[in-house]
Amino acid sequence: MRIASKNQSDAYAFHIGRYVKNIRTLYADQKIKPSHHAALHIDDMLSFFGPNHSHSGPHYERYINFFHHMNTNNKPGMLFCP
Repeated sequence: MRIASKNQSDAYAFHIGRYVKNIRTLYADQKIKPSHHAALHIDDMLSFFGPNHSHSGPHYERYINFFHHMNTNNKPGMLFCP
């Protein structure tokens, strides 16, 4: 699939918004994380640029590196360090 329709973008926005809004109900001990915030912006990217593979990857590599250096699973221990 090389294009994303407005309906797909709207459906994604609806479902991710609903998930993030109800995350405290689903997981009472968890807080909103930066990855949740980033996920809320994917519908904008779909609207402007289409699916992920249709635009530049280096933009996302920066965020992947950022998340690799974060402890996102609430487990103690060493973080990933390349």
